[in-house]
Amino acid sequence: MPTEVAQAMRQEEDERHARPDEGLNHVLGQVAAQLVRRYLEGLPEQVGALPLQISGLEEILQAEIPVTLPGGDTLQLRLYGIADRLDELPDGRLRVVDYKTGLVHAHELRLQKRGEDATAATQRLLTDATPSADKVRQLWLYRFMLERSGRPAADAAIISLRNLSAGPMTADMGFLTEDGTSFLDKGQELLTNFVHRILDPAEPIRKTDDLLRCQYCPYKGICAR
Repeated sequence: MPTEVAQAMRQEEDERHARPDEGLNHVLGQVAAQLVRRYLEGLPEQVGALPLQISGLEEILQAEIPVTLPGGDTLQLRLYGIADRLDELPDGRLRVVDYKTGLVHAHELRLQKRGEDATAATQRLLTDATPSADKVRQLWLYRFMLERSGRPAADAAIISLRNLSAGPMTADMGFLTEDGTSFLDKGQELLTNFVHRILDPAEPIRKTDDLLRCQYCPYKGICAR
């Protein structure tokens, strides 16, 4: 079952004490089952989709990154996430796959625009507050955590349950390693810079323009959202 649907079911159960076989939980479960069945039945029609070796489902990924602060102290940055699916490719490397219940198109996962250099695409990955950047950022961190644990990840992709015919849509991250830096080293560099920005007292704290993010924010009362 896609993680997003499962989370919605768990949230309703926690907040309203609903059972999985009642009300909205039951409807969401039925919809999820139909979407997954459609996806599996359509695999033989997708070129190169089979044979498919699934290495893991809803696998917990985590990593701890030492970040050196400007003052010389070291902060242990902890990353955590749940990958919907891990595929084992013919060469033994892995592909991390994220299911999306909404409609996603392949072009949304291309952060590097035509004629644009890698620096601009990397900056977009770190700072853009768009749905496209959010999706690629999620896959980037999943792939980073995989490689950090010693499990090389060849690819990262999204499967849209409203665009099943597209199959796994790759989030091309080649721009991160165009300068010859390894994927892991580049990831640590970017995460270090990100932490420095968060802790920089000169960096202003801005309210998000995406009010959907405020729904689950524990601090929404403070900023009057």
